[in-house]
Amino acid sequence: MGVSAGGGGWSPSPGADGYVHDALFFATSAELVSVTGPWLRDGVEAGDDLVLLCRDDLASPLTAAAGRGARLTVVPPAEVWRKALDAVGFLRDLVESRSRDGVRVRLLAEVACDESPRALQEWRRFEALHTHSVGDLSLWAVCGYDTERLPAVCLETGRQTHRHLLDTAGGRAANPEALDPVVVLESVSSAVSVPAGPPLTTVSGLRDLRHLRNVLRHELGGAMPATVVDDLLVVANELARNGIEHGAPPVDVRVAVTDGEVSCAVTDRGQGIRDPFAGYLPPRHIRGDRRHSGLWVARYLSDDLHHGFTPEGFTVAFTLKA
Repeated sequence: MGVSAGGGGWSPSPGADGYVHDALFFATSAELVSVTGPWLRDGVEAGDDLVLLCRDDLASPLTAAAGRGARLTVVPPAEVWRKALDAVGFLRDLVESRSRDGVRVRLLAEVACDESPRALQEWRRFEALHTHSVGDLSLWAVCGYDTERLPAVCLETGRQTHRHLLDTAGGRAANPEALDPVVVLESVSSAVSVPAGPPLTTVSGLRDLRHLRNVLRHELGGAMPATVVDDLLVVANELARNGIEHGAPPVDVRVAVTDGEVSCAVTDRGQGIRDPFAGYLPPRHIRGDRRHSGLWVARYLSDDLHHGFTPEGFTVAFTLKA
């Protein structure tokens, strides 16, 4: 598969009708509109569906640049960017719904990432998961990185997670800074720690999941809203089940409440989760082996989830906001 520059914009080479994931670094909104306009119009001529994931003040000029006859959808970033899991599911559903009849999707996504550590980690996860989640679909995605608005660490993520970079002169080149997506994912997952502060409760040597649920409900019943407690019970139960069935004993659960959050760590002494992509795709998109469906549920319900090896063993730690 290849992409060549031509006619003032980037155009797919013959046969390049599958998956392409590029990054474009730009300095101003006007520059973004100017250099992507020809690409959008090429998509209209090719019969592609166009999707703009961007701010309102960019949507209008980009829509105008696409010209008449465009099958174009504008998606506000707030509908997508909460965490990597949500963005992966949204993107998969979006492209699948349009590509069933052989239609290709051209997606121009303005990168929206603040400077909070959690937001930066989630964006890094999403970019690393991009190919894994939609690489089998007919999609040409261009991630637009604003060099004046985005923090340096976010720009670094862009350079590390795209095999090809587009330039404002209409060129496309291999990116020597690109890393293996597995390396990127592991760099995020390795940042795992047990809950800070004194534990609210600890269950050691767990064997009975019903006992775990009863203990957690009793300890947290008056300390957290009922909806948070319910989510915690589901997530802790799924992770503890994984530890019991796929890990090695003893399985320990530690819960702490600090600063409006409840944190939980589930530790076993097994070999851990070997597949770095496990639990990111919704079960409805998984064919065959669905053994990581419980991990997907845990990722979906929690506000933050990391896993990796700690001195205690293999640990999955998650947080829920109160």
